[in-house]
Amino acid sequence: MTERQALDHCRALDDLRVDLLPDARVQHTHAGRIAIPLGLTHGRKPAGETLLVMTAELAEKLHANLGHLLFPSAEEPAS
Repeated sequence: MTERQALDHCRALDDLRVDLLPDARVQHTHAGRIAIPLGLTHGRKPAGETLLVMTAELAEKLHANLGHLLFPSAEEPAS
């Protein structure tokens, strides 16, 4: 990849947005991991869907961090 191609690629990523799919449900993979459905948009156009897949341990850490953001008076999440 040339430097120019790399710059063009980075600019294209600037317009990429990742959001939770409003009606999709979090699920388990066959390997027992957590899969969160996400929607991708590029600019204002839908660009596809993907899954954010994580272990139960990482899901617990994400849950703790989100809880701390929503309820700042709660204890600090463990690292």
